[in-house]
Amino acid sequence: MIKRSLFITAAGLALSLPFGASAQSLEDVEAMTPEDRRAYLESMSDEERQAKREEWKAQRKARWDSMSDEERAEAKARHKERKHERRMQHKERWQNMSEEERAAIRERQKSHRENLTPEQRKAMREAHRQKRQPETDESG
Repeated sequence: MIKRSLFITAAGLALSLPFGASAQSLEDVEAMTPEDRRAYLESMSDEERQAKREEWKAQRKARWDSMSDEERAEAKARHKERKHERRMQHKERWQNMSEEERAAIRERQKSHRENLTPEQRKAMREAHRQKRQPETDESG
């Protein structure tokens, strides 16, 4: 009887874990390390992940809409600084690679591009164009 009740308790806890994991707020996820965030997202099904992304997108928009002009300017400046830091880290990693490592990366990228469908190529070009255009919207 004790084994049975322990099994039922353990099964109930195991079943509740995915629901507890999906209760993470946007702030909790933003505070996670990249490794923890990746593990958290990988623990979800595709449908759960998509639902969370939509929920977080709405929360970000609400947060942005509630900001004053000064807060938005500060947020844009922080974003620009983080983007610059990431670019510098990427540049440093690239410069520290051997020529063989760089060649392997170039080959993987070439192989990936060759395997894209025409629709994916078109979407990729459009996304690249959008990134290259100066910011014209307020969403920063």
